[in-house]
Amino acid sequence: MLWDDTVSFLEQLGLYSGEDARDLACVAMPKRGVVELRVGSAAGHRTHVDLNNKTLEYYDRDRNVNRVMKRLFESSGARCKLREDGVFCDISNADLEGIFASLAAPTSMDYRLGDPKAWWAKKKTYHIWEKCGDGHVDSEDFEFCAISEVLSDAKRLRSFAPR
Repeated sequence: MLWDDTVSFLEQLGLYSGEDARDLACVAMPKRGVVELRVGSAAGHRTHVDLNNKTLEYYDRDRNVNRVMKRLFESSGARCKLREDGVFCDISNADLEGIFASLAAPTSMDYRLGDPKAWWAKKKTYHIWEKCGDGHVDSEDFEFCAISEVLSDAKRLRSFAPR
């Protein structure tokens, strides 16, 4: 599954803390058109995607993470609203592949936003510093740029994977 592959890719890059990675889970209920995801270790750090109603409910209390996730969802074509408890989107016209890949991104994002240099400095093979700045720019802008680059690389690598 796309989400699992993207999670594995980000985990191999060292972008997740151990406790967050252990708690990740995705349950698809195709007959109901629903996908439920646990995207971190915090209680209530979940996402509900209703494919029939074309809605996404991403629950998180970290405002800075929510702002980055809103940008990621919108970059895939979703129309989103930022709320106190998360990001809620209409995904009627969205690229669902981009949406599900983005749902691998919030795990440990609060740590990455807190200290971009510590998390991203060793990822130079992805030209993150050259593309996104040296980590002195706004941490949300840097995270959005950096995680977008990594998600793009994950997509490119999937396209070469045997089917």
